[in-house]
Amino acid sequence: MIAVDVPPGLRDLFFPGDLWARLSTLGPLTDRLTADTTIAVTSWSSRPVDAETLASAPRLGLVAHTGATLRPFARDAAWDHGVRFTQAGDCPVGVIGVTRNGRANVRLVRALGARVSVTDPYLGPEEAAELGVQVVPLDELLAGSRVVALHAPVLPETRGLLGARELSRLQPGAVLVNTARSALVDMPALYQLVRTEHVDAALDVFDEEPLPVDHPLRALPNVLLTPHEAGGTLEARRRAGEIVIAEIARFLGGRTLEHEVTPAAMARMG
Repeated sequence: MIAVDVPPGLRDLFFPGDLWARLSTLGPLTDRLTADTTIAVTSWSSRPVDAETLASAPRLGLVAHTGATLRPFARDAAWDHGVRFTQAGDCPVGVIGVTRNGRANVRLVRALGARVSVTDPYLGPEEAAELGVQVVPLDELLAGSRVVALHAPVLPETRGLLGARELSRLQPGAVLVNTARSALVDMPALYQLVRTEHVDAALDVFDEEPLPVDHPLRALPNVLLTPHEAGGTLEARRRAGEIVIAEIARFLGGRTLEHEVTPAAMARMG
């Protein structure tokens, strides 16, 4: 017996008609855990798999979570009972530009279970292995990634990096995230693509800022727009202040600076 512990509206998103039919071929389906439940499909609203849960579902052997983190659900009692867990965080992510922000993005999405491919001519094999990423050509990254995040600087060789040809390589339903610089993307070509709903976009940077109130991007339901303030949280501002203070203290103490920008690094910054 497979218990699908997912609210109806969310269940329809995870398991539209064809996927629900495939799931039903694997065993009888129910919407709650019972004494006959051997597999549970969980979501963010599911209760933790603790001793109380196991008392009502003693035959439970697998929890297949529709999200990434299992921390709120997998309790010691479940491990002791021999319950096995899986998560659905294996979304292929492509990162263009392994800058400082790019590296932070890599670490974040890998922690959520993503498989990460990167395109960056300056990233060597040892660094790639340390980050746990695969270095691939740009076309391969675009075609193979569910989410593509731009973190490259604007240099002569990166300006217009994603034109109409490159954007057409994105797979249907992919999401392009640009929190770097709009000059990396042919924005008119991107608009023509997203207006067909072939792909979605999350954009924090634009050719004209602020983005005009009558800009056609604002009317598209599959585009998330932020006003070049993606990192403008209170926590991020405080963190920047902490970094500045720490660097000054290191300098005054004759210690190595952790965030020093050298001429070589400057040449690679947009």
